[in-house]
Amino acid sequence: MMIVFRGLKGSKALRDEIQDKIEYLAKKFPFIHLADARAVVSMENSPWKPGRDAYGFKVIVPRTGHTPMVIEKKSMELSHAISEVLDGILESARRGQEKAGFKATSRIAKLKRRLVA
Repeated sequence: MMIVFRGLKGSKALRDEIQDKIEYLAKKFPFIHLADARAVVSMENSPWKPGRDAYGFKVIVPRTGHTPMVIEKKSMELSHAISEVLDGILESARRGQEKAGFKATSRIAKLKRRLVA
């Protein structure tokens, strides 16, 4: 997993935290291939807009034969943006599992219909 920092200095603690959370999801859902993913941590720092800066977190997951899955969130707190993106990956993985389960059940139902007929 590659972690890129844009517009802010990266720290080892932040890099380790992101990597630990992504590795946890990779173990839980091995079909997502998060080992090849790229994470981008950014900060919008505008001299024209005073006040707090917005942090962004984006994960790009390559998929074979498809366009890559890109999930990006921005927030005033970096930890909130990271958790929102990881929740998005988790939701996408759950939908993928449900879809695969639905396809498997429909295949079984078709086989049962063929055996009965």
